[in-house]
Amino acid sequence: MMKNTSLEAFMSIRVDIGKRQLEVYKIIKKFQPINNREIAKRSCLPINSVTPRVKELRDKGIIRKHGIAIDTKTNRKAICWSCV
Repeated sequence: MMKNTSLEAFMSIRVDIGKRQLEVYKIIKKFQPINNREIAKRSCLPINSVTPRVKELRDKGIIRKHGIAIDTKTNRKAICWSCV
């Protein structure tokens, strides 16, 4: 169940971001921590559409770097994102 303060914060953010940014934000919020490849997979968006949206959300201070983890699909290090 979402608290009123969380809902208010989400609604204020929603006004300031675009449709794709909101889509990426919702995926991050639901599955955090999550990397760009996983965001692309879950949102059915191409990775080259996800990466710029993640940067825009990061620049706005809406998401932050959670850490670095090994991506189980690629066996490479990947930055994981979480909501602020």
